Amino acid sequence: MNRTTISPILLDVNNGGIKEVRGINRWGTIVGRYRLPNNAGGRGFKRWNTGTTHTLTFPGGAFTAPIGINDNGTVVGAAGADHTFIFHNGQWATLDYPGAQAPGFTNLVGITNAGKIIGNAFSATAVSITTFLYENGTFKVISVPNSVPGSASLRSISPKLGLILGVTDVATGSPAFIAQCQ
Repeated sequence: MNRTTISPILLDVNNGGIKEVRGINRWGTIVGRYRLPNNAGGRGFKRWNTGTTHTLTFPGGAFTAPIGINDNGTVVGAAGADHTFIFHNGQWATLDYPGAQAPGFTNLVGITNAGKIIGNAFSATAVSITTFLYENGTFKVISVPNSVPGSASLRSISPKLGLILGVTDVATGSPAFIAQCQ
């Protein structure tokens, strides 16, 4: 068996431990969360390939969790239990699935270069999931074949190609799927 060795670059934001990295675009810009001492929820960050880092803090949110980024630098994610967000050029916007039990029951997980956003909306008990695409001001339910209704979950979308990654059963995390955004 052939093996490959990688040379990781350890990430640090404001002397806080990186909690998670979630998205990367074609320019090598990454987004994720870091934790400062006594900050349980974490704060968001956007790190360019030059090493320059920008802290992302949704106004009034308990925490900021960037999840996806496109090649234009637009970031999507969650902000505490209150809202999901879109962040672009220093401006914040919220996007919550209509009919979700509460604003915090929507989770944006990715955005394409064309501005298509995918996400998951949860029922009050977080048992039933509605997978969706948001495009041109309209929410469209994504129907995942071969899954039990309410059990599929979207994980990511590629910025350029619009390829969607997900799982057909969130409880087991399998089987995983890849689909073309149409």
